[in-house]
Amino acid sequence: MATGLGYQSYAAARAYSKMLLASLVYPTDLPVGTYTEPTVPVLGAWTQIPFTAEGITDERKFILDPTLVGSPAYSTQYLQSILPGGQLSLGGHYVGLDNLLACALGMERLRTTAALESPDWIASVHGTATGALTTLTGCAGTTLKLSTAALTAPGADWVGSYARIQDLTSGGLMDQIRRITAWTDTATATIAAAWTNDPGNSKAVSVGSVWKHTYQTSKNMHIEQMVDVDPLNYLATAAATQAMSRMFYLKVFKGVDEWSFIAVMCNSITFKLNSDGLKITMELIPFRILTAASAFTPNFIPTTIIAEANYVDKINFSDAAFWLDTYSTSVPLTSADAVGISEFELTIKHSLQSDLLTTASPVRRAEPMVEGFREVTGSFTIPRYNTNARLTQYTDGTDLMAKLDLTGRQLHSAASASYEEMIFWLRRIRLTKPDTNVSGPGVVPEKHTFRCLAPSGTEAPSGMPAYYITNPEVQIQTVNQNPFNAFSGQQSASDE
Repeated sequence: MATGLGYQSYAAARAYSKMLLASLVYPTDLPVGTYTEPTVPVLGAWTQIPFTAEGITDERKFILDPTLVGSPAYSTQYLQSILPGGQLSLGGHYVGLDNLLACALGMERLRTTAALESPDWIASVHGTATGALTTLTGCAGTTLKLSTAALTAPGADWVGSYARIQDLTSGGLMDQIRRITAWTDTATATIAAAWTNDPGNSKAVSVGSVWKHTYQTSKNMHIEQMVDVDPLNYLATAAATQAMSRMFYLKVFKGVDEWSFIAVMCNSITFKLNSDGLKITMELIPFRILTAASAFTPNFIPTTIIAEANYVDKINFSDAAFWLDTYSTSVPLTSADAVGISEFELTIKHSLQSDLLTTASPVRRAEPMVEGFREVTGSFTIPRYNTNARLTQYTDGTDLMAKLDLTGRQLHSAASASYEEMIFWLRRIRLTKPDTNVSGPGVVPEKHTFRCLAPSGTEAPSGMPAYYITNPEVQIQTVNQNPFNAFSGQQSASDE
């Protein structure tokens, strides 16, 4: 008999994107055996997560029958509710968090009539400019054909890179990202899987191996029709049932069996950075827990990825730079605003009501709904109190803005911009509590708690990423080798 051992465990998670579940609704009941792959998202190379602990339980509540039967013992109990929930703890890594960040914040930027969706092209394998190419006749089936000789030798280096169709006018071409599996010449390569709709001639395409994702807190954490999420209607022809969901599918192998957590929503996410590195804790609300679901292969990144970048790096404290200054729509943050910190913490809490039962939901919860304002709070600690600048900002109620930049190793020696990165953009904050308490004869630290606020109207803090639809309190960006938007249904099993 197998034994459950923590070191044998691994986990994967993936958002329910629009292409994977056409008639997406929050479930009311899921009989065992009718809700496994491929109904739920495909788990594969880009979906394994760097989890360190999981504490999700079934939380069953029973009512005891007080009927007297000639004995002081209860004779019967009745099941009243099944409300699974609990924590998922993660290590901070530059790869493996994208699906969770998208669902925890609520939005990864989608394509519009004027701009491409996240992620943005950053670099190619050789650092050459392959972010704005054009297809040529013959770009069809499993062939990528370019109008210029951009895929420079050695050709083997391009295997594992991705090609993305970037046409903004042809709806049938959107969301097509394909992995290069073989190199023919400087303008031709083989892809997998075949194009769903052949691009043909003169279509915009990028070829890259480093991508920048942009996530933000969203207006809604619930299922929405794509035509409502996208006011500029790049999906104007989409069916009304084509939906976007902030739910994700989580699977954890526990040494003995795989546990599947269905229709998981994130109630809160906390990021803690200190000398031990970055750690992440999520409070999760799954609809149901299943065991003995179908297997997935525990690969952190595709085995076909180029050898130079075949690693997964932990986010270390030494990777961090923290910038803080007065809020401005004209003056961006710079290195002159750097503040040395010893600790940083950020919590995004969605205030979802997780215990609601209705006559339509039987013993399982109805869809968790917002019961209050979203709370985005945090703190930073400066190891030595040596100025009253921040105390003055606190007493004056000064609006501030901040950036926490975590930068890892260079992904490609020939691409100067291609560093692993995670960036926290705090678009508008107010200090809420100073702490310079003296605890003994040693150095007095300076700790400040803060609250993140949304900028007024359409205001944009200078130097920060453009927002999508709703002006958010927080944006998070990641730079890695994952080319897929979590909500756009771009990834299939053959893309792995």
